[in-house]
Amino acid sequence: MTSRLLIMNGSSQGSSLLLDGNKTLIIGRNFDCGLRFQDALLSNYHCCIYGIDDSFCLEDMNSTNGTKVNDQSIHDPYLLRSQDIISLGNINLCFIEEEQQEEQKQATEIKKNIREKEQNAACFREVGDYYILKKLGDGASGEIFKAKHTNSGKLFALKIFHPYYCMDEISMQRFVQEAKVCMKFNHPRIVKVFDFAIFYNRPVIVMEYLKGISLAQYISKRGTLMPQKALRIALYIAQGIHYAHKMGVIHRDINPSNIFMGRGFQVKVIDFGIVKVYGESITLGAQTLGTMNYIPPEQIDNAKEVDFKADVYGLGATLYHTLLGKPPYFDIHGIHSLTLRITGTPAQPLKSLMEIPSYISDLVEKAMHPDKKKRFCSMEDFFYAIQNTLKRLSLEKETTK
Repeated sequence: MTSRLLIMNGSSQGSSLLLDGNKTLIIGRNFDCGLRFQDALLSNYHCCIYGIDDSFCLEDMNSTNGTKVNDQSIHDPYLLRSQDIISLGNINLCFIEEEQQEEQKQATEIKKNIREKEQNAACFREVGDYYILKKLGDGASGEIFKAKHTNSGKLFALKIFHPYYCMDEISMQRFVQEAKVCMKFNHPRIVKVFDFAIFYNRPVIVMEYLKGISLAQYISKRGTLMPQKALRIALYIAQGIHYAHKMGVIHRDINPSNIFMGRGFQVKVIDFGIVKVYGESITLGAQTLGTMNYIPPEQIDNAKEVDFKADVYGLGATLYHTLLGKPPYFDIHGIHSLTLRITGTPAQPLKSLMEIPSYISDLVEKAMHPDKKKRFCSMEDFFYAIQNTLKRLSLEKETTK
């Protein structure tokens, strides 16, 4: 008997994979897995599914974070039944028998149930001395809420991490590291962190409350930005990240979703959720952390070994997005995408756009060079390059008036 695995979330949401009872399907992060996901919580070879008579069996392959079926961890081979939900890391899969004809409808219902469970788990009203007012959004590792301090009445933003985030010692260390480092930051281009705690086994970070939207939302609403505006935003980001680098911190996930846009062109870097303190890394070898469209080739291979130039690449990719309105590899997936990253060829080179001056596309290409030795030497160098490019652009505008 053959059955299907339906992918319930992530970039491949809605896709399904036909299972073959004569073959073993390995699921994990490694390139040779039959079903591969770029999820930091997955092991290289996380679990496998194989046929037994007319049924299918799921088995965990000694993964770090384990495998669950219907919210229950499995330790022995598990005989799958129709509509079982398999959870590994952030990924949810639904096992559906081939005979069923209403897979899409069932998938929608299952996804709805998952969403309702997640929302119920996050329905806090009071977190310590803070009263939750409303949910503001989701970050890479948790949810952001607007909250009021019960004694002072002041407004704050609370980042409440997902339940799975600190399920092991390594993740807990990463949280404590992020919080302690961010509390030391005092820069107008970086969101201020005031405190951190553990609430019902979920880490919480207390941050300054800001009115505005992310750069990703800003681009989504307004489309591509004029070069002068895009460069000015990049200049502000470079200021904040350069400060973090001087503090010995690599962000490792610079992208439009992690840039805050407030009133009066207020730009701040947010979500140091996968920060690396230089010399004190707790990232495991061969881990990939970060948002795939904005991380350099060396970070795909091993996030532990990246240096400050990974952030130079991330800012270059973010600048590309602001100018084009799309990420560098927006329409390319799988092995082809990785090949283009290695060769440094975005889906649509900026040089193909007549309205983008060649010296601006050269600036972005240098920041995003696949060979980190050929990128800007530091974020400070990138900052001055952006500044000089802005001056040149302004001068050209003056002379054409």
